[in-house]
This record gives sequence, structure tokens and C-alpha cells, in this order.
Amino acid sequence: RSWMTETEDKISRMTVVGCTLQAISKQEAEHSELEKSLEDQHDTVHSISNFIYVETDSTRGANSQSPDKGQTQSSPKDSNHSEVDLEGQLMALGERWTVLCTWVEERAEILRITRDELELLQREMEGLTAWLDKRENVLRDMDRHPNDNREDLTRQGQLIACIMHEWKGERKVLNNMNSVAEKLVSQCLSSLPENEGPSEEMKEDTSSIAKIGRAHV
Repeated sequence: RSWMTETEDKISRMTVVGCTLQAISKQEAEHSELEKSLEDQHDTVHSISNFIYVETDSTRGANSQSPDKGQTQSSPKDSNHSEVDLEGQLMALGERWTVLCTWVEERAEILRITRDELELLQREMEGLTAWLDKRENVLRDMDRHPNDNREDLTRQGQLIACIMHEWKGERKVLNNMNSVAEKLVSQCLSSLPENEGPSEEMKEDTSSIAKIGRAHV
């Protein structure tokens, strides 16, 4: 019971979902330790459950038998009270264990999805940055080498048209980046415990994520 109470207290302080890969990595490490702790306790909880069940079952069997001579028969009322108490402990233990296991599974899924979104955001940012750098270099080269040659002007016009066409696709990527960034920031802030404000580190993290998309506008 003390382990379960300590674990319940621990998970009450593990609700925050990070919005950077560094924060998620730290939370995944903490979650792995929690999963291992549950795995270590699984056999113990299972054994206790079986013990209470068997003890309750055997008690019922004993109560149904007539007492031997010289033995004092226990009160049926006391026996029933003990059985109810044991069954209540079993149910309470099982419910708390189920809640813990469900929370751990859901938390693992949230962290996995958040990591996937952060990695996607990182890849899209790197791809968009590379495209911008490449096209900016092309346009700067045109500015540095003005040319009145008709063929060159035609070629430059076609290149600019190509860049504008590409930008339509890149703009969609940018919009998606903004949507993902906003979602991550919202998820991070909403995961804070009630009446608890964001730490300075969280403020910096959410600010940096929120600026990712806007930095390219």
C-alpha cells in the first residue's frame, strides 16, 4: 500500500507534457523508471490478490463446517465481517492498480505522439530552412549579376516563376508547422496542475516553439 500511495503521489507530479525534444527525453526516462517499478510490483500485487481470494474462499469453507468438540465456534457475524473487509481490500487494491496501469499506458502514448510531432516539426523546419537558403542564394546571385541579355532575362523570369510555384507548397508546410507548434504549446500549458503557473524553463520552451513557424514568415 505504501508503494502504491507513493506512486500515486509521484504520478500526480508527472502530468506536464514537454514541448521540446529535450524535455520529452527527460520525461520518457522518468516514465521508463515508473514502468519498471510497476513491472517489479506486478507479481506482488497478483500474489496479494490471490492470497486475499484464497483466504476468503477458505474462510467460507471453514465456516460451513461444524466445529470440533472443545473448540469455540466463531460468530457468523464476525466471520462475515472479516470476509467483507478482505473483499473490500481486494477490490480497492485492484481498482487502484488498474488506475495506475491505465495512467501509465496513456502517458506513454501521449509522450510518443508528442515526440513524433516534435520530430516532424524539426524535419519540416530543417527542410524549409534549406529551401529558403537555396532560393535566397539564387535571387541574390541575380541581383549581383544584372543582365540585359534577352535570353538571360527570360531564363531568370522562368526561374522566379518556378520559385513562386515552389513557395505555394512550402507555404503549406509553414502553415502546418504553425498548427503543430500551437498545438504543442497548448498541450504543454494545459497539462500543468491546477493553480500552478509555468516555470521559467517552460516559458522559454513554449516561446521558442511558438516562434518556429513565424520565424520564416
